[in-house]
Amino acid sequence: MEKLESYNDFRDIDLGGDDPPAEEPPDQDNHTEAQKLVAYYLDEHTRLGRSRPTRTQTGIIAQGVGEKLEGGAKVENVRLAIRRLVERGRPPSHLPAFIGEVEAERTRAAPRNTFPDLGPDLTPEERAAALVAAAEGRKKLMALGAGVGRAMPT
Repeated sequence: MEKLESYNDFRDIDLGGDDPPAEEPPDQDNHTEAQKLVAYYLDEHTRLGRSRPTRTQTGIIAQGVGEKLEGGAKVENVRLAIRRLVERGRPPSHLPAFIGEVEAERTRAAPRNTFPDLGPDLTPEERAAALVAAAEGRKKLMALGAGVGRAMPT
């Protein structure tokens, strides 16, 4: 075996596995949704000119966000709840209530369509009867919506 005298003699030897790790593309984001939402919480404080939250407050937010996301809450709803929480100056422990408020607003049932399907096959008498029935149904629905409890027949 040949004796190597200096560092220069080692330059051409491939030791394998010494290659630097490939760099990830700069646009790839390795953060979880929960981490992004906690960062959003901190950004909202900055945006509104408020003092930076303490580690305890940030931890409470992180815990609340994690629990809600694991429970099936949508990211958009949590983001909106965080914005409201910070804008109203509430403590982080109120986050679950704000998420519930946002989810309730977004899942309200749209009012049913009480307008009848008036096809081209109806006679004028059938069309008039369908419109009268729809008006009565709408009236009952409005009475229920107004909190009467139950609509009384007329």
